[in-house]
Amino acid sequence: IISRSQPFGEKSKRWLQVSSSCGIDSAKELHRKNNILSDNVSFEFCANLVRKTNRERYLATLLLPRSAQASVLAINAFNTEISLISEHAYEDAAINIRYLFWRDALHEISKHSSSLPAHPVVQQLAHTVYKHSLTTAFLKQIITARESNPDDVPFQTYKAAEQYAEKTCSTVLYLTLEVLGVRNHAADHIASHIGQADGLVTLIRGVSFLASKGKFRLPLDVCAEFGVVQDDVLRGKDSPALRDTIFKIASAATSHMNTARTLLADCPPEARVCFLSSVPINKYLDMLQKVDFNVFDERLRRPNGMLPLQLFYAKVFNKYP
Repeated sequence: IISRSQPFGEKSKRWLQVSSSCGIDSAKELHRKNNILSDNVSFEFCANLVRKTNRERYLATLLLPRSAQASVLAINAFNTEISLISEHAYEDAAINIRYLFWRDALHEISKHSSSLPAHPVVQQLAHTVYKHSLTTAFLKQIITARESNPDDVPFQTYKAAEQYAEKTCSTVLYLTLEVLGVRNHAADHIASHIGQADGLVTLIRGVSFLASKGKFRLPLDVCAEFGVVQDDVLRGKDSPALRDTIFKIASAATSHMNTARTLLADCPPEARVCFLSSVPINKYLDMLQKVDFNVFDERLRRPNGMLPLQLFYAKVFNKYP
C-alpha cells in the first residue's frame, strides 16, 4: 500500500502550498475545484507519519485486511499528532492552541462540516469516521487524556498510569475494531488489556529517552515503594531500586497480556488480527527480562530487524496475542 506513482515529497510540497493559501477549505472542495489536495496525498501523509514515528504499529497495520489499512493508519496518525504536540510546541499558549485546533477539527468532523481544516490527517480521519461510523467520543478521549497528562509530569500513582494507557492505547484498538466492523464486548475486553500492556511498555521504553530530555514519568508511588532517586534516573544511572520499579510495571503489563489470552475463546475470529500489535509488546518484555530490567541497556534501543517476519509468522500461525 505504500507504492505510489508520484513521490510523496512532491505531493507534500503541493499540500503545504495549498494549506497556506486556502485556509480552512475542505479537502472535497479543494479536490473538486483544483484537484490538488487528493485523498492519495492525505493517505501518504498519514502512512509516512506512522511509519516514521511508530514502526511497529505501521508494520502490524500492513497485515490488516487491505480495506482497513488506510483507515487504521489515519487513526494512528491522529494519535501520533496528539502525542507530539508537546514536542512541537514549548510554550503553554502554543500547546493549548494546538489542542484547540484538534478539538475544533473533531467538532467539525462530528457535524459533517464542509469546512474541515486543510490538514491531511484531518481529511483522512474525517473520511475514516464517515466510512466506518466511528465513535468520535473515543477520539476526543485521546485528546483529553494526553492534554491532562503532559510528558514532563510523572504519574502520581500506578493506577493513573494504567488509566492513561487505557484511554490512549486501548482506545486506538477500540477504534481499530470498529474499522474492522467488530463491535463485541469480548473483543473490547481484550483490546482494553492489550492497550494497557502497550501503554505500560511504552512508559518503560520512554524512561531512557525522556531522561535525556530531563523528563521523568514513572509513577511516584511505585518509585517511593522501592526508593528510586529521580535525579539518578535523569542522569541515566541504573540502580536496583529502578530495576525493581521497572520489574513491577513490566509484571503488570505481562499480567494484562495473560488476561487477554484467556479471553480469546469468546473473541470473534475477524477481530483477532487487530491484536497483532501485541507481538512487539511481547518481544520487548522478553528482551527486558534478558537485560535484567535495566532500561538503560543498549540492547533495548536496537531496532528489531526480525519484526516483519515475526509479525507474519504470528498472523499465519495465530501465535498472538
